[in-house]
Amino acid sequence: MRPVVPLVSRDEAIAEFARVLRPGGRVALLWNEKDETDVLTREFAEAVVLAAGPDPAASAHVRPGALFRSRLVRSAREETFRHVQRLDADGLVGRALSASYVPNEGPARDRLVESLRALAARHAGPGGRVDLVYRVRLYVGETAR
Repeated sequence: MRPVVPLVSRDEAIAEFARVLRPGGRVALLWNEKDETDVLTREFAEAVVLAAGPDPAASAHVRPGALFRSRLVRSAREETFRHVQRLDADGLVGRALSASYVPNEGPARDRLVESLRALAARHAGPGGRVDLVYRVRLYVGETAR
């Protein structure tokens, strides 16, 4: 796995936010994290890891500490809320295969597809759909100048 190398530093990014936004303009950073306290979501994540290895973004996310430390941003805060992606079996498979690190061919892909279809069948609710649950972390601040 290649390390993620930012194109600009965190401080440079915040300076650019402050430059392009008018005073009091808002900057928002958002991360969707799988909520593995949910059984289906945990089993989905486990199936993907088995086929593709860990999600590189899970360990390489740049967290927003610089946003909270910057004098260019005021009133920085974090909000966390739940988001549900309701999917049928095809959607669940498509969601996994849309990740860039998941194999798009070969035996690992085939096993993943089979595993996710079985997962959807075991957990399907009304209309044959399942809920993939996320914890959304939203970081918001206002430009100080």
